[in-house]
Amino acid sequence: MLAALAVTAVPAHAQPSVAAPPPDSVTHFPDVRVTGRVHVQGYYADNDPYAAAVGPQSTVFLRRVRIEARGFITPRIAFVVQPSYEQGRSGSVRLLDTYLDFRLTPLKSTENVVVWRVGNEKRPIGRYELTSSNNLPSLERGAGRGLVAAQSNDLFLGNNYLAWDIGTSLIWIGGSGRYSLQTGMYNGSGETSRDNNDSKAMGGRGTATVWRKLNVGASYYVNNVVATDTTPRRDVAEVDFAWGRPGEPGLYLLGDFMQGQAQTTAGERLRGATLVAAYHVRNPGLRGLYALEPAVMLDVGDPDTSQPDNEAYLVRVLAAAYFARNAHLRVAYEHQTFADIRPSIGAVRAQVTVSW
Repeated sequence: MLAALAVTAVPAHAQPSVAAPPPDSVTHFPDVRVTGRVHVQGYYADNDPYAAAVGPQSTVFLRRVRIEARGFITPRIAFVVQPSYEQGRSGSVRLLDTYLDFRLTPLKSTENVVVWRVGNEKRPIGRYELTSSNNLPSLERGAGRGLVAAQSNDLFLGNNYLAWDIGTSLIWIGGSGRYSLQTGMYNGSGETSRDNNDSKAMGGRGTATVWRKLNVGASYYVNNVVATDTTPRRDVAEVDFAWGRPGEPGLYLLGDFMQGQAQTTAGERLRGATLVAAYHVRNPGLRGLYALEPAVMLDVGDPDTSQPDNEAYLVRVLAAAYFARNAHLRVAYEHQTFADIRPSIGAVRAQVTVSW
């Protein structure tokens, strides 16, 4: 059976996911495992003033449908290929995690692991962006459909700092999984897109487990998505922390704080913060339930720190019912407000999630 493509000594959110050596029982290569996820989401939002920008008051849609193949070509060469069918777009297929990992250190070494990666991967910035969508306690990282895309994750994703890009990176994991460093160079144009100028995007991230379940991290990234190389490159810096990981019993906490420049001529200063808290209760004593998990998300996004009264605030209160470890229903009440005179939005959102 294929070993998981992760160093299992530390929660997956705390470090890059890299290929552990296949077990001795694997004697034939390539060795492949197929996994997947289906997320069906629906919402009702009191969003009439923003209908032209955010769409209808209510809808049900496929938030994520992903089939992933991952495995080993040789004991030192691993691969991931993940097509995605989602967001209710007819005929729309995206290619997300699609990369090769080359292990540069001895197979039996766990103290120091060095991996060279090439392909389409998530840029090493933003702890919550790098947390798997299989089990997000807040259901969405940013505003979500039906709300105004003005929260922290929305701002930095919209300015091409987060999510997937094509390039190459070098990953080091040390201290038997307690520490990690990743540095990479990317096209800067987004997932599966060729570069549109001669300037490459570059960035790096480091994490450390400093006490019990407390892991801290920091990232820095520079990019230029404008077609001309004469435009100054813009940058973003980020610091974060987490206690525990999603779906494990007990308390989970995450904080993500970002500041950077917009990919515009003026280069407005962006700022955002996300706080997530959840408490996972395993075996709650209710028939048919594997676990219960209440959660709350607080988020603020500021698209221009030099201008007053333009922040967007989001409070999301949720409850999750787990029918199995990888099958659950999340229901949330959301309230999005703005520092200026724009009306607020109230919404109810639900999602059924199954992964395998």
